[in-house]
Amino acid sequence: MSSDHRFEEPLERLRARIDGLRESPGSPARDKAIRKISDRLVKLSGEIYANLTPWQKTLVARHPARPFTLDYVRVLLRDFVELRGDRAFADDPAIVAGFGVLGGRTVAVVGHQKGRDTKEKVRRNFGMPRPEGYRKALRVMKLAEKFHRPVLTFIDTPGAYPGVESEERGVSEAIAVNLLEMARLKVPLVATVTGEGGSGGALGIGVTDTILMLEHSVYSVISPEGCAPIREAVERGAFVIVTDHHLPPEELPTGAVLLNPRLPGCSYPFKELAGAGIAWKLSEALLTADGARVGLDGKAVRSWMASLAKVAALSTVADMVPLTGENRILVSWGLAGLAEPRSAGLTALLSRSSVRAGKSPSVHDVAFRIAPRLNASGRIDHAFRALELLTTSDAGRAERLADEIEAANTERRRMQERVVAAALERLEKTFDPVRDALVVEAGTPEEGWHRGVLGIAASKVAQTVFRPVLLLSREDGRVGGSGRTWGRTPLHERIAPVARRHEAEFGGHHAAIGLSVAASAFADFRGDAQAAFAESRDEEEWSVVLEADAPLRASEVTTELVEGLGRLEPHGMGNPRPLFLLRSLSWNGRGRPVGDQGLRIVLEDEGVRLDAVGWTLGRIPATGRAGRWDVLANVAHDAFLGRPALTVLDAVPAEAA
Repeated sequence: MSSDHRFEEPLERLRARIDGLRESPGSPARDKAIRKISDRLVKLSGEIYANLTPWQKTLVARHPARPFTLDYVRVLLRDFVELRGDRAFADDPAIVAGFGVLGGRTVAVVGHQKGRDTKEKVRRNFGMPRPEGYRKALRVMKLAEKFHRPVLTFIDTPGAYPGVESEERGVSEAIAVNLLEMARLKVPLVATVTGEGGSGGALGIGVTDTILMLEHSVYSVISPEGCAPIREAVERGAFVIVTDHHLPPEELPTGAVLLNPRLPGCSYPFKELAGAGIAWKLSEALLTADGARVGLDGKAVRSWMASLAKVAALSTVADMVPLTGENRILVSWGLAGLAEPRSAGLTALLSRSSVRAGKSPSVHDVAFRIAPRLNASGRIDHAFRALELLTTSDAGRAERLADEIEAANTERRRMQERVVAAALERLEKTFDPVRDALVVEAGTPEEGWHRGVLGIAASKVAQTVFRPVLLLSREDGRVGGSGRTWGRTPLHERIAPVARRHEAEFGGHHAAIGLSVAASAFADFRGDAQAAFAESRDEEEWSVVLEADAPLRASEVTTELVEGLGRLEPHGMGNPRPLFLLRSLSWNGRGRPVGDQGLRIVLEDEGVRLDAVGWTLGRIPATGRAGRWDVLANVAHDAFLGRPALTVLDAVPAEAA
């Protein structure tokens, strides 16, 4: 027995005595002794487990002899069929998911699964799921929704796996998507915490209508080990403030000041602040209350808060919280301030992110340029490099740090771009849009075709050729990689029969797959796959559906409209940019090329001329451009032109609409 479980030693001694008696010859005296010791065992068990310390309760929740999900499945269900794989990357044995029959009714079951022996513990990753585990869980829940089946979840995990590869594949996003999608499910959901429910790793399958907890189980936003430093600091006399924006655990740390708008009884009206937003609010309170004591007047306090808002804005966008309420205000203020950053680190970072000096970055700039650079340091090397960049006052040091972060962030992007370029160069010679309904290309690691970038590269190629794409790498006798669909083509469904015929390893969903086939079978697989897609060719699947928020006349595209729309910014999660439908605009067919496939054009209606840019308008044949068009577009101030303009997302001839 582990030394941590010494409180159970009296029970183990009694069990050992019972086992010894049972091995002796049967007699009335033996049976009487077994009954007496058994009664003592029951009584002592009640006394011990009724008086557990919080730490002992945690140990019982983690007890190696506790039943796991598959144990409950064997006892409660019949005809259980386990489903594996997330249809995008791989299977995750840390989560078990499938369907079975409970009391005559088919139900979906999703649960964490730990291991009994060392080998199984490693295979199950000690019950700590990776992103593919949560995506597998959601896949099963979606199937349950489709076929109107209840969902049962069994929670028993110390938390989601925090490894680098897990973070790189988006474990935080996978959990966030599960939270959102589970909240939308209409079928009944019942969750049971059977052991330990740790942090987001538990919440990823724990958003339910009813939640049950077995005796001596725990459910917390952070593990007890995570709270231990807080307890030690408090015991040593330190004043500790803990800020958090997650749902709080039932048992909260004692002795520390807790700052979280989601705490029970907290009347603060806005609950969606990001972690940085709460830290900003704490700073505001401290500076307002005690700024004068350290020589800061009201003006200086406001200056400090404006400076801190810049970093809080970056974090709020990167954290993908809704850009509504206070988040919208904080991001708007912070991004405006970044037009003139005083921090040497921010100045260097914005420069590397292609944000012009004197210009405020947009939410798009933050999400796709700035935040990835800050994150790259922690994912590839260490987050301290990004922290030092944001805090250094040495301009030279800031430049060096920004260069290091840029190098870390761009390495995989370079790999991706090399693959895309190589694939498109081949396709220039071989691709036939009339013949080809599927693109399949393969390279070698020596040529730069590393499997880690093939998924994103396939997506880029698909956006160019408007077809589903498989990009694969030849390595160790196998040809494997990733595929991405285009439009609504069900990639997994269509490739599955071909993959099975050629004994390929594959998984994924309608939009993305991972696949590996023996090198000796690749040529036949490729031919069969392309033939299967050609046979099922449906060009309607390749169309993209956009929906307008409101109709708009050309005469209504004014500076006043742009100023009014500006009040809706910043746009992002929870607050998308409005999309307008403008009908029957005249285009003379002329345009100036911008980017790879874009055009700057002038549209006209009833004497009103509208400047417009469309990043895909160049795809329209030159001979078919002149005429009247219905367009879907955003309206904004064009900094290049200095006046309102349209950004065209789609255009169709007016007579065909």
